[in-house]
Amino acid sequence: EKTAFTQYLKCKYFRNKAKQSQGGSISLSNTNKAEVSNTSFNNNSAFTNGGALSILYSKEIILCACNYVNNIARQSGGAIHINKCLQTSHYYCYFTENIAKNGGSIFISYTINSTLSNTYFTKNIASSNGGAVVLLFCKLIQYFESINALNEAKLHGGSNFHKNCITVHYRECTFKGNLALSGSAIYAEYFEKFLQAKCNFLNNFAHRFSGTTKFHVGITFRDNCSMYISNQA
Repeated sequence: EKTAFTQYLKCKYFRNKAKQSQGGSISLSNTNKAEVSNTSFNNNSAFTNGGALSILYSKEIILCACNYVNNIARQSGGAIHINKCLQTSHYYCYFTENIAKNGGSIFISYTINSTLSNTYFTKNIASSNGGAVVLLFCKLIQYFESINALNEAKLHGGSNFHKNCITVHYRECTFKGNLALSGSAIYAEYFEKFLQAKCNFLNNFAHRFSGTTKFHVGITFRDNCSMYISNQA
């Protein structure tokens, strides 16, 4: 049964655990609209996905002015795991030192529209892909005015990892000091449009391929007025 509206406002979640499932602090499913704002998640963990928060099969998700620190998931989304939702929006959130196998901070899959704006990712780690963010099978990704610094993936996408997303749009973002095997800032494969404007790439390092962005099987890539300084591979 669906819930019409779920809201969490000015809450604090500390050292909560989902020992055999997902969503260390909050697990939501089948809600028309969910909003989490001005809420902090510290040192939470999940056995599978979403160390702090897991949201499934929902329509509209709004996450605003939240702080996620030291959350851990064994599989996907050290802080947040979102799957099969229509629309997700992240505004003015901070992600620091979260850890997962894929998506050190955020893992989003099979979602129509995902927007991340004025969001900060620092020192998040993935033991596989996407030190900060993983986005899979999304139709539209809008990633605006955000800062990604000192994130690390052991394989691909030191900060962000995309796969099978139709349109990806980055604008006025900064990627600084991120680390990966390939695609130290961004790794993207199987896309139709990748649009990038006024982004800064500074001191990112890849052990093998691409000190900034690694592309694999895409149709259109367009970059406008971005800056690349002291990146290495």
